[in-house]
Amino acid sequence: MGSAAAQTVMRINMSIAKDSHQGVAIDQFAKEVNERTGGRYKFEIFYAGSLGGERESIEPVQLGTQALTFSSTGPVPNFVPEARILDIPFLFRDKAHARAVLDGPIGQDMSKEFESKGLKVLAWCDNGIRHMTNSKRDVNVPDDLKGLKMRTLENPVHVAAFKSLGIVPTPMAFPEVFTALQQGTVDVQENPLSVIMAAKFDQVQKHVSLVGACAMLALAATLGMFQILMRFVFEAPAEWTEVLIRFSLVWMVFLGIAPAFRQGAMVSVDMAWRRSGPAGRRILNAIAALAALTLVGIIIWWGWDYANRGSVQSVIGLEGVTMFWAYLALPVGGVFSVFSTVGNLLDPQGLELETAL
Repeated sequence: MGSAAAQTVMRINMSIAKDSHQGVAIDQFAKEVNERTGGRYKFEIFYAGSLGGERESIEPVQLGTQALTFSSTGPVPNFVPEARILDIPFLFRDKAHARAVLDGPIGQDMSKEFESKGLKVLAWCDNGIRHMTNSKRDVNVPDDLKGLKMRTLENPVHVAAFKSLGIVPTPMAFPEVFTALQQGTVDVQENPLSVIMAAKFDQVQKHVSLVGACAMLALAATLGMFQILMRFVFEAPAEWTEVLIRFSLVWMVFLGIAPAFRQGAMVSVDMAWRRSGPAGRRILNAIAALAALTLVGIIIWWGWDYANRGSVQSVIGLEGVTMFWAYLALPVGGVFSVFSTVGNLLDPQGLELETAL
């Protein structure tokens, strides 16, 4: 009787379902606290946004009418503006980097900003790599997103990032997303696959695009942001970042053509191919492969020549580095493209003209 009277019941609101990875985590958290305090604290957990979206669940915690919430960083800048930096695209190299930052001095300083706004950070966790689903079409390149209406987090950084891709951003609380997708209010959403399945978005979306960015693109974006901070915030521009960004983009382009050749998307023979029988199509595929190999051979030959010539050209801002390392992307990408072209000839995976790169 005395134990029951001393027990404190606390409410937790979270935006996704009980059977999600977040639901499992919060259930375990509640169990551990209950056991380790001898039953003094019991949690009443509300799943799937039954008490409102993430923003609506942060407000009562700040006011003291609700004990805890489990939220993404999306709506947090509305309460703690300093947290906006955590949503800059490509800010972290990988999960280990994010963990080191948030569990280290920077994370501690960020937590103090939360405390000044009446909130206490108990722990940081990752939600997984975010991918896109949509109801309209396959998304293979950024231009495929233009004009689509996309649900974004209630966060100006997210809105600006996706607007720059030609998307029509629609900030929306998570509990509203399923209905919005079902009714066509929005066409696109992006979340980790675990969240997509837990929220049953696969029931109302036809297409999924695995958009986890490649390392080179992440490097370029990170260096670009660093250059902006150095130039406009600290008024000390770092010239080496501009050079390294250009190097990264060159490598990204020439390494990226190999997958395109593997899918037969760089050279497309359309009209004659459609009107030909199986034998004719094999001949046309061979001609296309020969043309591709000829082009790649030229890239390898002249790329290697350029690389050798560049070995005597120094790079401003990067002492000891020459243009050899930039031009080397041409023959290296060309060699990979040879294997990809031959692979596509032996095992065709040609794309339709409409989806060709």
